[in-house]
Amino acid sequence: MALEKSYGKDFESDELFDYEIIKPKKTLKIQYTYAKRYCEEAEKFAKNLTQLAQEKFMRLREPQKQVVIKNIGNMTRLHSKRAMDYIAKHGELVRDEFFSRVNYNDIAEQWNEQFENLLENKSRVKNCTLHLVFSIDENCNEKILKALELSVYQTLTNTLGYDYPFIIKLHAHQNNPHAHVIINKTNKITNKQLRFHSKDSCKEFYHTLRETFKNYLFANSKGELQYSNTPNIHKAIKSIETELDTLETQARNNKSFRHENYFYKVLGSATSQIESLKKRENALSDHLDSLKNLLEKTHWEKEKFTPPTNEKELNRQLKEVKWFNKETPTSKNTYKKIQKLAVYKSPLIKDYL
Repeated sequence: MALEKSYGKDFESDELFDYEIIKPKKTLKIQYTYAKRYCEEAEKFAKNLTQLAQEKFMRLREPQKQVVIKNIGNMTRLHSKRAMDYIAKHGELVRDEFFSRVNYNDIAEQWNEQFENLLENKSRVKNCTLHLVFSIDENCNEKILKALELSVYQTLTNTLGYDYPFIIKLHAHQNNPHAHVIINKTNKITNKQLRFHSKDSCKEFYHTLRETFKNYLFANSKGELQYSNTPNIHKAIKSIETELDTLETQARNNKSFRHENYFYKVLGSATSQIESLKKRENALSDHLDSLKNLLEKTHWEKEKFTPPTNEKELNRQLKEVKWFNKETPTSKNTYKKIQKLAVYKSPLIKDYL
């Protein structure tokens, strides 16, 4: 202001320059504080970083393959012979429980004779063998096949020991290499059958089998065959979603169905039945009471009744009274018993009934 007053005339008299008087302006109001802006930028950075990390992880992550052991089933003597003929075509060599290569024909003849003796001594035994298939999702080559065969053998001996004979035969003619295993269910020492006490014990057996097979695959391949033995949660969720979709579709197609109406209809029917039973119970109770009163009234009003004249007659009548009190209807007596008692005691009650 002082500058404007003291030099105002000089500025106006200067013809060479155009001067503009500068006046103070108000400071703009800050819409975002520093802390708020900092937090917003930090949140954006964290969100972008998390998203990038997830995308990178999904690109680099390879889903682990699931180890597969299929239970073809328990087999009778005839089915066992057919399965063994299939897995060892043309009399090929197979691995036994000692990892020795043996002639299939010798094993088949020995087992068949054992099964015949078993069925003669134990007629209730039906299944003689158990057929399993160990499979991996890999290309067929000599290294993979050796690791597979050794892993299958070690899995069986680790789980069953050497008490149950078995044979192993590799197949590589399909896309995935796999090993057929046929286990003789008769224990070599005790002659008892391989059985499971419950469904849970059966599940635990196969879980242990898969877990052991997975570990041996990893060890025998020196870490190349990394398989997993985790439950297929996604498959279970998909099954539940499919079931829910089916229920929703049924509900949409059946809009006329009303749960409340059905409930009250059933409830009303049950209530009416209960009331009817109560009425019948009351009627029977009243009828029994009337019979009891009639018996008590007519017992000593018989025709030709004479008081006891001697001790013998008195004892006879006392016994009769005791018998009557004993046969008096209670909550446990039946209607037929009361009816029989009433008819026997008085002809008047017979007409009443």
